[in-house]
Amino acid sequence: MNVYDLLRCRKRYQDADLMMKEIAALDKKFKIVRAKNKTAEPLSQFLVNFVYKINYPGWVHDNTNPYWKGISAGVKEHVCEMQFILDRGDLGD
Repeated sequence: MNVYDLLRCRKRYQDADLMMKEIAALDKKFKIVRAKNKTAEPLSQFLVNFVYKINYPGWVHDNTNPYWKGISAGVKEHVCEMQFILDRGDLGD
């Protein structure tokens, strides 16, 4: 498995229930390899790392870009990160 900074994103929520539903949906679609609950902190975030599979085409073999060098064609797994952030402003915190 390769670990690249392929995808790192965040999404803000006003509703904790909606946030948990979307985390559960992510868990059904992808293999979660790490989850870190930081909702007790002022930022209130839940960090998830999940495995994303990419099918690299055959031309990757001939690419001279050093980033792609050594990556063969086929399906590869990469670890991606998503931050789910709960806006606690309306919760009195």
